[in-house]
Amino acid sequence: MRASFSSHEQYNVAFAEISAAEINGNGGAHAPVFLLPVRLDFYIHPEDPRVGLRFTTLQGRIDIAHQPFAVAPSVSINIHLRSDFKTLSDQLHYLQFPLDPARIAFLERARNGGDLKLSVHLTLTVEKYYALHDPPIPHNVAWGFVNRLDVGLHQEITIPRSAWTSRVLPQVGHGTVHLIELPAIPLSAVESYKEAHQALRQAQEHHKQGLYDEAAGACRVALERFFDYPEVTGPDNLTRKVPTLKKSWETRLGKATYAWLNASLGAIKQAANPPHHHPGPHFDQLEAQILIAVTVAVVAYAAKHELPANS
Repeated sequence: MRASFSSHEQYNVAFAEISAAEINGNGGAHAPVFLLPVRLDFYIHPEDPRVGLRFTTLQGRIDIAHQPFAVAPSVSINIHLRSDFKTLSDQLHYLQFPLDPARIAFLERARNGGDLKLSVHLTLTVEKYYALHDPPIPHNVAWGFVNRLDVGLHQEITIPRSAWTSRVLPQVGHGTVHLIELPAIPLSAVESYKEAHQALRQAQEHHKQGLYDEAAGACRVALERFFDYPEVTGPDNLTRKVPTLKKSWETRLGKATYAWLNASLGAIKQAANPPHHHPGPHFDQLEAQILIAVTVAVVAYAAKHELPANS
């Protein structure tokens, strides 16, 4: 998307192009920054050949929902234009917006598993000069300073979910985890767990795409085969179907382990329920990661007890 900076003297002095697909992150978890690429084309269009322009700095600010979110330090430009050198194109500069865990979490909530919409405000500082010589202007002419002005540009941009989750989040250390390897369960020996396995694979895929609510919902699907839904009448005299671990597990595991697994699976199922029943954001990246990890561990434990004794 390309937009122009305009001066108060009513002529364009520069154009900016922001490629949302080229954004990036840097700094890891210790010094995270969001890198916004800004491609600048500079022009000078005064009728008077004695006018010269010097572009000195570029600044940027990001707003979310009409509220200031982050300010990037000034980037030095230092470009001179005059009558015999009127344009300079395709100058790439990166604005570095500082992040921290709270800001990253805020962006994830605002994104809610989709694209990220930002308001970008750019400010270009320009100095105007006047040649102290009549035309034609010699190259070594002395220039007199006239004034300094800030010209602005406001642009709404949309960062694709794919770019945000693949180019920014991994580079700022968001959701970094330590892996603990578990013995693999041979699914070929446990045919009844194929649906749970497919649901967990889907949960991982949703997580890679930044669809954290959907990842949690897939964890819920992975647990369906463990439950019966007997009708239970509560203290309010209302009868409801309550998910309960199938009674056959008590024979396999014993009463105490059955009670533990029932409570564990019920807690996971309850945690994964909101996306299925309520609109709006519920899970961030780390929460979805934890839910997937716990679900995988408990399903693996249960699957182990389905294996033949000699496995």
